[in-house]
Amino acid sequence: MNRKQRNKNRKTAATNKILPKCPECGMREPHWIESPYSLQDIFDGREPQGFWTCPKFYGADGRRIEAV
Repeated sequence: MNRKQRNKNRKTAATNKILPKCPECGMREPHWIESPYSLQDIFDGREPQGFWTCPKFYGADGRRIEAV
């Protein structure tokens, strides 16, 4: 492994260390996918919309578990 690859690995490790924990499952991965919204939505104070990709919400078959 050369110096360039080691430095890249160190940078990736540092990036992963600062990732916040998922509030649903506790893993250090981004599980919220935010869909783009317009500048007007920001000015109106609307919340960003998106969806969770957290494994807590999906079964072994990959289908979304329905909330009860």
